Amino acid sequence: MILRCCIVNNMNAGKNRKGAYNKDKFAPYAKEGTFIMDTYSVDELATVVDLIKREGVNLLILNGGDGTLQMTITELIRHLPHEKIPVILPLRGGTMNMVANNLGIRKSPLETVRIITNHIRSFNNGEEQLSTIPLKILKIKDAALGVRYGFTFSNGIVYKIQKEYYATGNPSFQTAANLTTTIIGNFILGTQKGRFFFEKIRSHITIDGKAYPYNKTLLSVASVLQKLVLWFRPFYRPEKKGIDNFYFLSVSMDSFSIITNIRALSSGRLLHEKAFNGVAQKVTVQSDSGYGIDGELSDNGYTDVTIEEGPVINFLVVPESVRTNMIGFTFRHWLNVNLIVNHTNSLPR
Repeated sequence: MILRCCIVNNMNAGKNRKGAYNKDKFAPYAKEGTFIMDTYSVDELATVVDLIKREGVNLLILNGGDGTLQMTITELIRHLPHEKIPVILPLRGGTMNMVANNLGIRKSPLETVRIITNHIRSFNNGEEQLSTIPLKILKIKDAALGVRYGFTFSNGIVYKIQKEYYATGNPSFQTAANLTTTIIGNFILGTQKGRFFFEKIRSHITIDGKAYPYNKTLLSVASVLQKLVLWFRPFYRPEKKGIDNFYFLSVSMDSFSIITNIRALSSGRLLHEKAFNGVAQKVTVQSDSGYGIDGELSDNGYTDVTIEEGPVINFLVVPESVRTNMIGFTFRHWLNVNLIVNHTNSLPR
């Protein structure tokens, strides 16, 4: 089977909005059988679905962030049979790029496409193999808004920090790092703003049918990704997840305990009687906080969602050259190598 590729640019994503990337800039790397589209609204995703149906596209390269992935994959699941959903490759074109980070993608969108298109040509000629990894993504049903599919759900302090982060108007790694450390510092100093962020929210949570025993939480996070933003890898024994579960973390510790255990929390070593840190297949969350899905924030001030396992989406595993930066440092990927599937001249489509 020949790989037929489509590159979709979300022109409202962080880097694209500033004019860094569009179809003209990708055109030199578009080999025969590669389509390129610039999209400006969610409504245009219907055109992407039509192209996949009409042209038999089986590799979709998405130039945007985690929100772009979430919206596009939700549209694909709604309008395509599962066996027709292409293999996905995300580029680092967004404000948040957690999925790309977990795949180890560190090069710019243009450089990544240049490298990948050469590998596609070699694959189509039968000269090398490509690899994919399955991710069973989250199915998130909002009692008011319906069903979406994504990678990471968050509320509590995580939601509050995300709102503050976007409000800065300068979303970047440095902004996120400065904001996080400033909020922690404000709490230690006892400022009103610090107390606001670390104030617990009223919550009712069930995990695989069992009630979480605390009715106030500082945060709740569900994810299929091992590594979240910045340096946070908060999930305990991530190798135990496999494919038929997602990670879930809910913390009801007092705020000073969180601060004193921040290193353990951020590196997946936190086990505490007032926290759940493990895996699940179905979680319900009701709380008096808004929530985020892959960086897209709800407008309401409450949460009433059911989080379940969604369908399997296959992602392209990038070669080491895409994971290596300009000074020669190779970033690791955060993938379960036991799940990686190698393909020689054909993909399961």
